[in-house]
Amino acid sequence: MRGLCPLCIPIHHLDSTHLSLLQREGIISCWYDGLIGAGQQWRREIEAHLNSANIILLFVSADFLASDFCMETELPVALARSSRREALVIPVIVRECDWQTASFAHLQALPGDRMMPSFSCSGIL
Repeated sequence: MRGLCPLCIPIHHLDSTHLSLLQREGIISCWYDGLIGAGQQWRREIEAHLNSANIILLFVSADFLASDFCMETELPVALARSSRREALVIPVIVRECDWQTASFAHLQALPGDRMMPSFSCSGIL
């Protein structure tokens, strides 16, 4: 039996049901900050998961780019781990936005260099 691949998604309120089949098959364990429980120290939890994930997905939208916490706190950690080859960071373009000059623009984005067709994130990003 293979081990789970820890996956961290540094955005809040993500509907992780899109990844449920991979979770059910035991391929990934998925974490996002919506799983932080009452009374837990949210910053410590986010840092711990960013620092332990094998894969970090960046669900990129204008809201993601406008978030100071995402861009100034979470993203530098993710990119540093990527440059040290400790984690695979994958930008996923979920809504059209000007991301090509962002600090992660050197990473290959999905799907290709355009927005995801037929992926609905209404109300979560």
